[in-house]
Amino acid sequence: MKLDAITGKEVGTLLDFSGDATKIKCCGETGMLSLAFHPNFSKPCCGSPGTGLFYVLFTRPDGADVVGEFKVKPGLEEVDESYGPNPGGYKTVIVITQPYR
Repeated sequence: MKLDAITGKEVGTLLDFSGDATKIKCCGETGMLSLAFHPNFSKPCCGSPGTGLFYVLFTRPDGADVVGEFKVKPGLEEVDESYGPNPGGYKTVIVITQPYR
């Protein structure tokens, strides 16, 4: 069980790459490298609800690093897998090839 450090409520897993070798490479200096939330992830702005957007830097199986934009379903604590064209529902922001890998 996972608990929110502030509220003490039980929380689930938002994004799980475990067991999916088609999306992410493991070991060494590869894998899920970073996560960042959009400045208005949960904050309403200009009459609109929060964006629900967050970004993940990860290494694909071919060795390239990818920044993917993910979106949380409104009102739910799960990724909207219909948001982007890639498996898992993300949009590619940038792909950085790594010639040394």
